Amino acid sequence: MKPQRGREIHQKAVEAVEFNQNFIAALNLINEAQDAYISNEDYLGASEIQGYRSLVYRQLHDKSHNHAYLILAKEAAYSALELAKLANNESALALPYRDLGQAHAELEEWAQAVDNQEKSLKIFEQNPPEIHDKDSVRAEIKGRLAFVLYKNGDKERARELFDEAISTLENEKRDYEIDVWLSGVHMRTAEAMYADNKEEANNHLQKAKEIIDSNEKLKLRKNQWEALSAQLAS
Repeated sequence: MKPQRGREIHQKAVEAVEFNQNFIAALNLINEAQDAYISNEDYLGASEIQGYRSLVYRQLHDKSHNHAYLILAKEAAYSALELAKLANNESALALPYRDLGQAHAELEEWAQAVDNQEKSLKIFEQNPPEIHDKDSVRAEIKGRLAFVLYKNGDKERARELFDEAISTLENEKRDYEIDVWLSGVHMRTAEAMYADNKEEANNHLQKAKEIIDSNEKLKLRKNQWEALSAQLAS
């Protein structure tokens, strides 16, 4: 099987979710990509697609509110970490720790979420995977860590990381990826601090909306923003 085959199918799975919100088609493509990666002993790719499977399960939970999807999301994230270890490269663990931390966060297991996001950020800062060695990627991770820190009670450090993440992403050249990440950090900031400062939270919510409205490709993010807005207003 061609080495690039897994990557090609992987990208199709991402497009099925991002542009069409077709989660079932994405899961089928994820299965194909997983087989292609493992057949070529590409354990980094196999790990990444398992991480993406975890994300799809989390999004299915957002859509259905069925707790079973969060259990599957955590299992997929854990297997992504174990597969990454087969690559014998510490940098390969950066994304799996991020995804496992996110899975714990969805289950409101805040201490475990902080632990895994801290590990992810440390690797991204000290030994990042070459393809993801970007300030924007580190900023996106900081935004995720900030959210779980806030929920776990370390609000001062969380605010510092939120500010750092937003500042870095605002100074990047705007494209689809940056718009997804920047709107996401604003939304996490709004959700984290809504109970403490509704005015500041609503300001971040509005900034996220402005980014989303400026990029018609952010269909999935728009749905997520609408759900968060309704949740905070209730």
